[in-house]
Amino acid sequence: MNTNQLYKQLSIIYYGILIGVIGFLLVYYFFFKDIDFSQQFSDNVTVKFQMAGILVLLIAIPLGLKYYSIQVKKIRDIKNEEEKIKKYTNLFIVRLAAIEFPLLLNLMMFIITKNTSMMYCVGIAFLALLFCKPNKIKMLEELNVE
Repeated sequence: MNTNQLYKQLSIIYYGILIGVIGFLLVYYFFFKDIDFSQQFSDNVTVKFQMAGILVLLIAIPLGLKYYSIQVKKIRDIKNEEEKIKKYTNLFIVRLAAIEFPLLLNLMMFIITKNTSMMYCVGIAFLALLFCKPNKIKMLEELNVE
């Protein structure tokens, strides 16, 4: 697989996740917006849900991005291009998952609690997801390929 194919594959993965998240938001908005799930839980439980969502956001995204950064530096030294591309693809998916998980978790917490701070967390995670868009120049630089 050459770098053009890798870039296309990573772009498909990225946009698939992005469209999935936007689709999830649209389904919620048009079909479940008026349903109030928060009445099924006590205030104490909803506060714990909110704390869990915020903690996951504050822990998962920085750890995922740091892990990606460390591992990409290790990949640069691999001589076998096929192995390098495979590991880079896996790291790219792990980075997206580290952002998507808190995004979807906080979205679910917003649906359950109707607390706007959860929607702010979704916005933060969504912005982080936007910054992970594949960039061919950066990809070539990270892979140490010309």
